[in-house]
Amino acid sequence: MEFWQGFVTITFVHLLAAASPGPDFALVTRQALVSGRRAGFYTSIGIALGLSVHIVYSALGMAALIARSTEGMIAVKIAGGVYLVYLGIKGLRSRPRVDYRSSSDSRTVITNTQTTSGTYTLDGVLHVPVIP
Repeated sequence: MEFWQGFVTITFVHLLAAASPGPDFALVTRQALVSGRRAGFYTSIGIALGLSVHIVYSALGMAALIARSTEGMIAVKIAGGVYLVYLGIKGLRSRPRVDYRSSSDSRTVITNTQTTSGTYTLDGVLHVPVIP
């Protein structure tokens, strides 16, 4: 399969997965309801950037290597778990905000959602069968 044909196929599959209800859908809905349409839009941009991580390594064939390598999958899961623990500690140590709209800074929203979506291991593993 030619590179661009494979890239378009993988991109299309990832876009279908991103449009289906799941954690990304819930995150966009929450951000839009709590912080407004703009924050929901920035969340969507962050998710798209996070999914691009999976698209690139899937196109390079790294997803198949990670899925077949027990150590590789364990490393990815540990990295994702460490990031979730970091977010939990950060959330517990933060002070409550009275105004929820102050959390809709575009850079913060995009960075947080890109990191969350980029470390979501299921996105990468689900698209391994698309690789020739």
